[in-house]
Amino acid sequence: MKSVWYFFVSVVLLPGLLATPSVLYAEPQVETALCSGVTEGAHTLSKKLYADKVHGFWLGLSIANWTGLVTEMDKIGGDGPAGQFYTRKDWQTKDQPSIWGQGIPSNLSATIDWVLADKDEVWGSDDDSDIEYIYLQLMHDSKKPLLSAEQIRDGWLAHIYKDSETPFKTAEGKPENFLWVSNQQAFDLMQQNILPPFTGMPAYNPHYDMIDAQLTTELFGILAPFRADIASKLAIYLSALLLMAKQPISPIFM
Repeated sequence: MKSVWYFFVSVVLLPGLLATPSVLYAEPQVETALCSGVTEGAHTLSKKLYADKVHGFWLGLSIANWTGLVTEMDKIGGDGPAGQFYTRKDWQTKDQPSIWGQGIPSNLSATIDWVLADKDEVWGSDDDSDIEYIYLQLMHDSKKPLLSAEQIRDGWLAHIYKDSETPFKTAEGKPENFLWVSNQQAFDLMQQNILPPFTGMPAYNPHYDMIDAQLTTELFGILAPFRADIASKLAIYLSALLLMAKQPISPIFM
């Protein structure tokens, strides 16, 4: 993926994205500090407090995503070492190879421990956040939360490497843009000028059913505090256009 951001950029971007009926104010100290549009029973939240919570949201998401990658696919059940699941006693002990690690532990951390970006480094996206970064950027740039199929296609093409352009390679030397199979199919279709939601329909995308839940559980919830109805509308709208699968994994630092 081409897009990687500091986790705190959302503190700048997100307040400008809130085109929702949620009521946000700059630290009201007394009731008279609220604007006249506030009605009895309305929820209020100071912008400073909200920005702090958004900061924590992205930081927590990034830390959890990258820390989790250390042990991803190490333990899957069944016979052999991969069937003996980790417990809390394994924290800060030596990481074991994943089932596809060819006997090599994670290159993110030699031990099962926190994976953190240093002060001057950039958090990379991963399969739980990368497409969210793209949509957040697109929504911010368009000033409208409901993106068109053309905007989604253009965003994918602008922010995802084509095989002919990616600087990343597999161990076998093949081009690698870190897209999961369903997303790769959708991406290929977009390059043929096929728009969502057709990029996720069985007739065009045989991997359509390999879908993950990030779109309905993370980004849209933070965009619409107190308004589950609006968060659901955003998630359902974009999910209907995308019908996306498990998102691609990108390198932690680029």
